[in-house]
Amino acid sequence: MNDFLIGLSIISCFYSLLTVVTTYLFFHHGKHHKHPNHHPPALPPVTILKPVKGVDQGVEKNFESYCALDYPSYQLVFCVREKSDPVIRIIQKLIQKFPHKDIELVISDHEIGLNPKVNNLSNGYKKAKYDFIVYNDSDTRAAPSYLKEIIPPLFDHSVGAVTMMPIYRESKQTKAALETIGINSDAIPSIIIPALLWAGRHLDFCIGATIALRREVLEEIGGFKAIANNICDDGYIGKKIFKKGYRIHLSRALISCIHHESRFREFYRHMLRWFVTIRAFSPFKYLMGIFIFGTFYSAVYAILNPGLFSYLLFCSVIGSRWLSAAYLNTLYIKDESTFRYLWLLPIRDLILLPIWVDGWYSSKVRWRGKKYRVLWGGELKE
Repeated sequence: MNDFLIGLSIISCFYSLLTVVTTYLFFHHGKHHKHPNHHPPALPPVTILKPVKGVDQGVEKNFESYCALDYPSYQLVFCVREKSDPVIRIIQKLIQKFPHKDIELVISDHEIGLNPKVNNLSNGYKKAKYDFIVYNDSDTRAAPSYLKEIIPPLFDHSVGAVTMMPIYRESKQTKAALETIGINSDAIPSIIIPALLWAGRHLDFCIGATIALRREVLEEIGGFKAIANNICDDGYIGKKIFKKGYRIHLSRALISCIHHESRFREFYRHMLRWFVTIRAFSPFKYLMGIFIFGTFYSAVYAILNPGLFSYLLFCSVIGSRWLSAAYLNTLYIKDESTFRYLWLLPIRDLILLPIWVDGWYSSKVRWRGKKYRVLWGGELKE
């Protein structure tokens, strides 16, 4: 038992250091790697689909960021299910504030499946004017160069989709920071490491924070109908595109997700839904999560075997976790709240382990006020 705990603790340390190395290699390589068709004669018009429900934190600034993109021509389509949704008032205000922008509001409760986000996307897609389609989560906030980062790779017709990694920002209290510090410390490395295993930084899945693709590719895989009953719609659409022989291009640019406030119950439900989704969609990737819980293994070992070695092992695990998180934040994320709550990282690891275990055995999740059962492969059942 002791050797097992020591072994997992040491592996956890090496994993933290590996995240530093792989992150450096990914971003450093991107600085010198130019896609052969990244500079077309003219940038094409783009339709951005925004599936929304309810009023997220910082929603007005989030929406306004998509009205300030440095791009020649694009259409912005907000997709809402219910006429009573309070977010409609904010969208209407946005349309009045930016009358020169091509903004459209689609309100429809038509369903093509059980995934509410995909239902919204399908309804908005009917109004899409252009052949380059981008969609992203409602809590994202885009930089002015957003479209210029993700559209040019699609001119290579071997690329089926472009996706972008999320970073969480602006946490204003500890409960929200529990999620922020975890995403900013673990999510990026968990994506970059498999990306580096595939030649050319390509994946076989997409990330919901941003997905860009050509209309012809979306139609070729069966449109949004093909992913309408899967909880992991982003991963599933990437897998379908990959199986058609296309490559998924992982952008070196990052997209911000605003995360101001949270309650612990919401944090638990959110993380459980993520874990159940990952376990159902990719069990091997889920099991690899065991390497981020070195804090727990070293703490248990220290309790069972008090002494200098136990103390040094525990400090080494926590130190490597902090080093990895600080490195990521200093060079790439640059979020003040992540630094402020860096001390939460080992506490989060201890809290997250029972949720991770629960995620292996559970198949029920709560999502946008509804309860679902998640089957293997990510298929949804009410």
